[in-house]
Amino acid sequence: MHRNRTASRSLIAIFSVALGCAQTATPPTFFRVDFIKTKPGKATEYTDFLKKNLPAITQAQIKAGKLLSWGYSQVFTPTGEAQEHNALGLYGYSSWGQMEPSDGPPDYITSTMKTLGFTSPKDYAEKRNPMRDIVRTEIWRRQAGTTPTPDTTPKAGEWVIVSYLKTLPGKGGDYDTIWKNYSLPIQEARVKDGKLKSYSMWATFGGNSSEANYNRVSLARYASFKDLGPAEGGMAETDAAAERIHPGKDWRQMRRDMVALRTIYRTEIIQIKMTER
Repeated sequence: MHRNRTASRSLIAIFSVALGCAQTATPPTFFRVDFIKTKPGKATEYTDFLKKNLPAITQAQIKAGKLLSWGYSQVFTPTGEAQEHNALGLYGYSSWGQMEPSDGPPDYITSTMKTLGFTSPKDYAEKRNPMRDIVRTEIWRRQAGTTPTPDTTPKAGEWVIVSYLKTLPGKGGDYDTIWKNYSLPIQEARVKDGKLKSYSMWATFGGNSSEANYNRVSLARYASFKDLGPAEGGMAETDAAAERIHPGKDWRQMRRDMVALRTIYRTEIIQIKMTER
């Protein structure tokens, strides 16, 4: 009887570990990012249109192996009619090959749209496009990030600090190396402490004029608005973490070396409104 109970506990433990691993989603390697500006007075209507239709369309792409994840977020700050964009659409891919376009809409997209009441992909686009403009589209490639956990998958209602950075000419690789050595261990500690859900650094390309302004983007994701703070958690908190995580190292010089290799072009706070995986 004792052996049976022990075996049962062991099976439960193994099952729990396996379930935990299954729930740990691999983050995308690439994002295709649409910078969206909704037409005046159309933001709510456009969001409702997406909520009604896009989950089914993206799920069809995910099942077909052509997409890893999708998310739609609204810019919380800065806001206003003068802002270039007020929403972001992020399509996640595991490889470059997933992003390669097909010749025309595949059958599974056409059939999905018909189940939603559209006569064709063209009909869908004609109903969607008057509500928004795509300001530009960029490709982001993941450089590094915190270790995936069961909490890695973004959820609707969560918040993200998006920082757009410009590295010195020819110094992108140096910046990435210092960031991994200095900042990434601090972000890992913040995730373990429950201060942060995830943190990642991305290299950008495409998007025309954006290339002159930034070539790195960092994403710091939080469960709630009250958890938001400066991108690295506030100087006092960051100093304490650096002292603990980099014992015996001149972490102040590491930070100075990192900061000297980049400038901050823009920072946004966005809220995730929809997400599919």
